[in-house]
Amino acid sequence: MKSGIVVISIGFLFPLVPCFSALYYEGGSGAPDNPYRIRTVQQFNTIGLHPEHWRKHFTLMEDLDLLALADEPFHPIGTDEWNQRFSGVFDGNGHTLSNFRFAAENSDPVGLFVTVTGTIRNLTLIGVNVHNGIGNRTGSLAGRLHFGHLVNCHVQGEIVSGRRAVGGLIGENHGGVVTHCSAACQVAGEQDVGGLVGDTQGGIVHNSFASGPVMAAGDHSGGLAGQNYSSLIQNCYAIGDVEGNDFCGGLVGRNFSGSVVNCYAMGAVAGRMEIGGLVGRNLEKGAIVTSFS
Repeated sequence: MKSGIVVISIGFLFPLVPCFSALYYEGGSGAPDNPYRIRTVQQFNTIGLHPEHWRKHFTLMEDLDLLALADEPFHPIGTDEWNQRFSGVFDGNGHTLSNFRFAAENSDPVGLFVTVTGTIRNLTLIGVNVHNGIGNRTGSLAGRLHFGHLVNCHVQGEIVSGRRAVGGLIGENHGGVVTHCSAACQVAGEQDVGGLVGDTQGGIVHNSFASGPVMAAGDHSGGLAGQNYSSLIQNCYAIGDVEGNDFCGGLVGRNFSGSVVNCYAMGAVAGRMEIGGLVGRNLEKGAIVTSFS
């Protein structure tokens, strides 16, 4: 009898298990050509629980009503930590998110997306109600836009905060680009309060408008932007009434080294001092070109 080594080949059959992220969403891999697909309110609310997905691509597949969350807490997407901001792409795909309701006592920033360095596009929010007590940088879609992009985004509702940088769409825009966007919101706050954006710094806002009333208990209130610091505001308009203390404008409350080009305002403006139908105060070589109220 001959001895020898017998080699037995055994094939291990593993089931095809989808990636864990596909279990959270309708499908997709989060890649640009295969975004995560969001079809339910629960899937949308899951995004805020997974920082590892905040650099990915998403597409909204249906109109969603966030009231369906009932007593579940809403999970905002991203934080203001430099490595946990939303840097991916969220494509609303022409759909709406209804009834975003959020209340905080003293948070900074506050919005559906907390801080955005990526892109949000083709999305409409209706029935928004955001309150942020004595917090800063409060908006509906984004509390803070940091060198990101908002394209074709629209909002209707109410935004209230007790402090600074309060806007219908964005609280603070730092170096970001906002284009073809609008806000029809009642906006109220302390300082730097605007119908579309509370405070814009070194960014671009163009082909956009705001139509809701703006009320500031303090300074810098504008129908479109409370304060414009070195940003370009172009081809924009505001038609809401504006109330405030000092530096109140139908379009911009305080224009500091910024440019306002091809813009107009139609709302009534009321305040204590330095009030303008278009701009409340223009200083440090701020430029106003082919614009009117």
